[in-house]
Amino acid sequence: MLFEYVVADTDGQIVFNGDATDADELGVGEPAYRLPLNGWQIEETTPPLLTVVPCAGTTANYDFIWNSKPDKVYDLVSSTTLSAPISTWAVWNGQADLVSTPPTNALTNVPGGGDPQRFFALVEKNSPVLLNADFEHDNGGFFAVGTPNDWAWGIPNSDNGAGLVLTTGNSGSKKCWGTNLGDGGVPSGLINVGVYSILRSPPIDFRGVTKAELRFAAAVDAGNFDSVWIEIVEVGTEVTLDILYPITVPKSEGWASFGPLDISVAAGKIAYIQFLFAGSEENRLGLYIDDVVVTRK
Repeated sequence: MLFEYVVADTDGQIVFNGDATDADELGVGEPAYRLPLNGWQIEETTPPLLTVVPCAGTTANYDFIWNSKPDKVYDLVSSTTLSAPISTWAVWNGQADLVSTPPTNALTNVPGGGDPQRFFALVEKNSPVLLNADFEHDNGGFFAVGTPNDWAWGIPNSDNGAGLVLTTGNSGSKKCWGTNLGDGGVPSGLINVGVYSILRSPPIDFRGVTKAELRFAAAVDAGNFDSVWIEIVEVGTEVTLDILYPITVPKSEGWASFGPLDISVAAGKIAYIQFLFAGSEENRLGLYIDDVVVTRK
């Protein structure tokens, strides 16, 4: 197995003595000037075990199997020589950003290249996706906050009686979140006047992230005196880090995509994303949300 971790970026040397029995034998720098690492905590990580076997169905092709981890993506890289660092090896056969399927991932029938010798390795990376909620199988961990609040998760069946009908989620999907999902009548699914509806995401871990983006889909039926906005809120302190207004009102439109929106203000923190609708007008469906995706940039 070939695998490479970047341990540090330094002009000195990082020395790990496999036979060391004392912390003083571990250090940074040239031997005569070595800074001992005693008192440092060295985190042990286990690289994925990559198994390569000939493909049973196609001569000269290979199957790859490895133990994978949650929230990681993988590149399969290759080289015909070991003289260059693995970090410089090219992605093989387009196999980049492979989403983990713990506990194991597999690639089958991958061309071997036909070279006299070829080496393969995995590059493990943090997944760029921090949150991906399509709400088809569950509510995505989202929840309504405060009262009065109209937010509900499920199958929409709303009609404002003025031409806007919502019976699906985004792109024809089955479920979504909405401010009152309706019951199929005409009109149906209208907001309760005076609501201040907050839909909050599960906590999102932005620690180790420097830049992040938000994308989502929304259907909107809001009047001149209604308000629609998004807040980024720090977990624990409840401090509002940013307020975004990607949806302008008045608006009465079906599903549309919004973003990317820069939410890098959350970098280094754990934060919620919350969608808010304040309704003052009668005969409005309010706000419907689907396909919420947060990624690191």
